[in-house]
Amino acid sequence: MKKKTNAFKNKGNKDVTAIVKRVPPRRIVEYYYFPEGDVSARDIMNAVGDAFADKADIWPDINLCAVELEADSLIFQDAKECFIDPADQAWFEKQGITRQYQASWHSADDQAAVQILKNVLETCGGRICSDTDDFEPSYGAEEVGRLAQEAVENRQE
Repeated sequence: MKKKTNAFKNKGNKDVTAIVKRVPPRRIVEYYYFPEGDVSARDIMNAVGDAFADKADIWPDINLCAVELEADSLIFQDAKECFIDPADQAWFEKQGITRQYQASWHSADDQAAVQILKNVLETCGGRICSDTDDFEPSYGAEEVGRLAQEAVENRQE
């Protein structure tokens, strides 16, 4: 009788994890972008900056702009349907905000994403806001550089 063997037995490799590439956890960062005026995905694409212009694309039918980065993409997605609460609508009206975008990216791309956000804010105006009841903290073009540092600090807590 033939001896049974395990066909899937590790053949001499004692540390399989050394062979398998370790993938960092997928951590998506999400904020809102509230521009000044009627800013479209095309306007955002045109404002990402020269260093990222060839990596930016839009889907005008759904008002979405994506910028390909190293780990993933920075996505500006129309977020109007996220804000059906009358309190949010009243706040937008008071602030003069007519468009709302969700901005999301992989945490490994923090530095590039923040540079793009800065470029967009300098060109189109507006604020990058947190997903909180009062949208604070929020960042203008001058403060958005703090966003990456604060994100790293928050992940370490």
